[in-house]
Amino acid sequence: MGQRKLTNDEGKVVRSPPRQNRALRAREFNALSAEERLAVIHVARGRDKYDLLLDAEDRQQMVTLLPPQDLFLLVKELGREDAMELLSMATSEQIAVSIDLDSWQGDRFDGDRSLEWLLASLDWDGEDPLQRLLEFDFDLLVLILQRSVTLLRGPEQLVGDDWKPNSAVMPYEFAFSDEERAKPLAALLRDLFEQHTTFFFRLAEALRSELPTVLEEEVYQQRRLRLLEYGFPDFSEALQVYARMDSDVFDAARYARTPSLNEPHPVAPGFALAEVPSCPLLAAVLAAGVDAETVWDLSYLLNRVMVADGVDIGDTLAAQETLERVYGYLNIALEHLCGSSLEKARELFAGTYLQALFQLGHNLVARLRREANRLLESPIGPFLEGPYAALIGSLGGRFPKYCRSFESTRWAGESPFAELRQLRHTESRLAEIEAQRRLFEAHFGFPLSEFAPSEDGGGSQHDEPLTLSDLFLTSLANRILGRDFTPHPLTLSELPQLHARVSENERVSEVLRRETRAWLESLEEGAGHFGDFCLDIWDEEFCGLDPAALDPRYIGGLLVR
Repeated sequence: MGQRKLTNDEGKVVRSPPRQNRALRAREFNALSAEERLAVIHVARGRDKYDLLLDAEDRQQMVTLLPPQDLFLLVKELGREDAMELLSMATSEQIAVSIDLDSWQGDRFDGDRSLEWLLASLDWDGEDPLQRLLEFDFDLLVLILQRSVTLLRGPEQLVGDDWKPNSAVMPYEFAFSDEERAKPLAALLRDLFEQHTTFFFRLAEALRSELPTVLEEEVYQQRRLRLLEYGFPDFSEALQVYARMDSDVFDAARYARTPSLNEPHPVAPGFALAEVPSCPLLAAVLAAGVDAETVWDLSYLLNRVMVADGVDIGDTLAAQETLERVYGYLNIALEHLCGSSLEKARELFAGTYLQALFQLGHNLVARLRREANRLLESPIGPFLEGPYAALIGSLGGRFPKYCRSFESTRWAGESPFAELRQLRHTESRLAEIEAQRRLFEAHFGFPLSEFAPSEDGGGSQHDEPLTLSDLFLTSLANRILGRDFTPHPLTLSELPQLHARVSENERVSEVLRRETRAWLESLEEGAGHFGDFCLDIWDEEFCGLDPAALDPRYIGGLLVR
């Protein structure tokens, strides 16, 4: 049987292809050793992971070996109603961490969500579910119940009524805030009283004596410490993942990882080992296998970035977007430092704190954003057009994206940066825009400020927003017609004469294209690309038109009065 392994021959954690159509039948699956079963479960995703856990003969042990974050993400993906059986087998720590991740908005506690997690974990027909409740974080338990249970009367108020000390009668009277949950909560308290009397009295007294605001703060601080073990720092600390660094002098030795990472769980999280087809070098590194310590470091990094970005880890889509961006920056850093060498990349990935590699990748991308913002704020910013404007727009957000407009019309849009070639391609396009800036500011003899859009969105002299190509091609047309190189609008009667001078076989004359490109390159290196871009507009929107029926409404790249 083609089994999947958690480790390769070097003991490295590896990713495996997703399980297809439940190909591992229960009998075959359980024929594997416990370690092999855990390995298969570890790398599975979604419904596959759920099915494998339930197929396992030792399912209780397999569930308890899931890192809490893996269990949480699996339940969020499946839905709590469809994952009740898993939750009933979970440990108190797994449930507490799930509540930590899902039931807080900042420092404010969501009692309803936390109670849903708690009740789901107790819905089990097997061993005594109350035993796991006794092991639950006591302060957290009290805080959860305080939001739904109000203690009306205690033993001291019931003496002389129906209650006597050491009797089998419930010594407390409770009220419940939610009728739907009143029945399961009342049954829970009754079972605790009957089966774990000492614990029940301790819980009941805590419910009425603990000040809710003080208790909430104490539980919040306990949550901070608990999540810190899994790589969830405070927001201010998490922001360090975006700290500036000089990407030109990165010294990997400075960030060498020592074998001292805290590993709060015996199994490394599986969620961090996702498929990364858009990151070829990183994908090869992960496919070759990484040790458990590296997987923990990767999960710490992912969690830290999600905290810094304000991402709800239970939001599957947002978490996936964060994961893709983190992988992209790591891949860019590896390619930047190692080229295409898998051997060097594996060594660097295994021996370097991954946050440092992420910061390197982030800073390489952030450098593009700073350049894009500089160009946008320059005089040519309001006049950028087409793919150049799309490029600047893609880079301008908090998380710059790779603009695919220059690649092919089939690849319009944007995507997260994932490869070094995308950075290099973007750098070359930004250099083209910089050449345009220098052309208009240093060489063309007319100020762009005269044509800048007014505050109401229109141009100073024209209804439609003007672009650099409009200004350049109109100026070029004037020069071809024997006038100064200025964007003075042409008359309708001059269009046939211009058409005859610039066109050849319904395209821009090759002589004109060659001369224009050479002239621009003589002014600014790299400016020939802008000339080609502009003349392509004449190719498509002027030269192919009937010269006897030219209509300014359908002509591109010219100002006509």
